[in-house]
Amino acid sequence: MKVFIMLSFLLSVTSLVVAQNEAQWQQIKNKVNTELQRTVNLLEGVAGVAVVDLTDGEKFFSNADLVFTQASAIKIPILLEVYKQANEGKFKLTDTKTIQKADKVAGSGILSALGDGSVQLSIKDLATLMIVLSDNTATNMLIDLVGIENVNQTIAAMGCTQTKLQRKMIQPQASAAGKENIATPSEAAKILESIYKGTFVNPQISSEILDILKKRGELESDLKMGLPDNVSVALKDGSLAGVSTEWMLVLLPERPYLIIFMENYELRNESVEAMKKLSALFYDYFWRKGNASKHGTYVNPDLLKKN
Repeated sequence: MKVFIMLSFLLSVTSLVVAQNEAQWQQIKNKVNTELQRTVNLLEGVAGVAVVDLTDGEKFFSNADLVFTQASAIKIPILLEVYKQANEGKFKLTDTKTIQKADKVAGSGILSALGDGSVQLSIKDLATLMIVLSDNTATNMLIDLVGIENVNQTIAAMGCTQTKLQRKMIQPQASAAGKENIATPSEAAKILESIYKGTFVNPQISSEILDILKKRGELESDLKMGLPDNVSVALKDGSLAGVSTEWMLVLLPERPYLIIFMENYELRNESVEAMKKLSALFYDYFWRKGNASKHGTYVNPDLLKKN
C-alpha cells in the first residue's frame, strides 16, 4: 500500500513538472506570436507571414491566407514544373536551348547581356540561372517550354489553388492591368514543405530542386540577414515597386523550419528591417526549441557525442 502511495505521489509530481514546463514553453510561444503580430501591424503596408516547424508541424501565421503579388518568388513553382516534366520524359534537363534576341527581356539576370544566337545552355542551366540570378530571360524561356497552365495545374494539385502564374516576366502592361503572379504565405509554406520532405514527385526530384534553392541561399537576402552566418538556407526572393516577398527554408540542424514573408503597398523599403527582425525572432525560437531540455537548460550536442 505504501509503495502504491509513493508511486502515485511520484507520478503526480512528474505530471506537475511536465505541466509546469509546458506552461512555461507556452509563455515563450505567446511572446513570439505577440511579437510577430506587432511587427506585422506596425508596417505601413500589408504583410503576411507563415512559419512552420518542419519537425512537428507547429505553425505561426499572420494574414497567411491573403493573396500577395509574388515578383520573382513565383519562379519556384516554375522550377517545380520543369523538373516534373523532365521526370515525365517530355524533355531532358541536358537538352540545350539557344538564346536568341527575341528571348531576351530586361531586369535581373545575365542572359540579356550575352550575344544573340551565340550562347547555348541546358535546361538545367536555365533553371539554375532562373533561381540563383533570378534571370528573367531564362524564366520566360522555361515558361514557354512548360506552359503557364501546366504550372498552375501542378500547383493546384498540391492543394495550392491561390498560387497562380498569370504572366511572363517583364510585362508592364499586363502588370498594370492587374495580371500578376500571386500566392499566399500558407500555400508557399506548403510548397516549400513538400520540397524539404521529398514529397514533390519523388525524393530525388525534390532533392535536386532543393539543391538549386540552396545555391540561391548562399547569396544575400533580407530574411537571411536575421540569421547567423553559419546557418544553411534555401530560398527565393522577389521584389517589385511596393512589393517584397521571400520564401526560405532554414536548415537548422536542431530544428529545421521555413519562413515566408510577403508584403504589398510597401513604403520606404520597410520590409528589409521587418524581415530581418522576424527572421532573428524565429531563429531564436527554433534554436531554443531544438537545444533546450524540458527544464529550460540548453544542451550542448557536442558534449553528448563525447559521452
